Amino acid sequence: MGQVSALTTVQVAFGLQTEHVAALTTNQVLSLRTEQIAALTPQGVQALESADIRVLQTAQLATMLPGQIAALETEDISVLSGPQVQSLTTVQIAQGVTTEQVQALSPVQVSQLKTAQVAALTTAQVAVLETDDVLVLSIPQLNALTTAQLFEGLQTGQLAVLRPDQIVAFTTAQMRDGFTTNHIVALNTAQVLSLTTAQIAALTTEQVSVIEK
Repeated sequence: MGQVSALTTVQVAFGLQTEHVAALTTNQVLSLRTEQIAALTPQGVQALESADIRVLQTAQLATMLPGQIAALETEDISVLSGPQVQSLTTVQIAQGVTTEQVQALSPVQVSQLKTAQVAALTTAQVAVLETDDVLVLSIPQLNALTTAQLFEGLQTGQLAVLRPDQIVAFTTAQMRDGFTTNHIVALNTAQVLSLTTAQIAALTTEQVSVIEK
């Protein structure tokens, strides 16, 4: 398979078997053209070793279809470098990345997500972020969360571990429209004391009524 890069997309899609993909060297994987990567079946992508995934160029990774991304093993996700994580498109994240793959991300990888990628997370993906992952979210990343992501996805256990400086990063719209009364109840004393006057003023009467006194 020394000339694997010469294969047509039709040959890759319909001729290249999973055992062939599994036998590719990292150099051969690296030599694959973006259109060849996109032509791999989900089974073919799954046959790639973690060592192969680690050497993929960002352009190769970004060309994968959502179904191909979903086929990646959690071990493959865990070896992605910062630039590789940042190369994932919003479509790949929203339609391809599984909740199991989100759970496989390390705090370092989560911290490297671009704001557009954070905004593309589904509510189910937000819900499975580990507390260690939530703790590394930057102010721009927190600001990128939509009210729907907060209202439907943010778990009270995730909210409870946020530092006061992260709490004050939430916009008034996020506080008013994204926080449920359960979220407000979950705030600890330090978090409540960190709320700005603007954040408090933005809360609904129902939200204010459940603030622990």
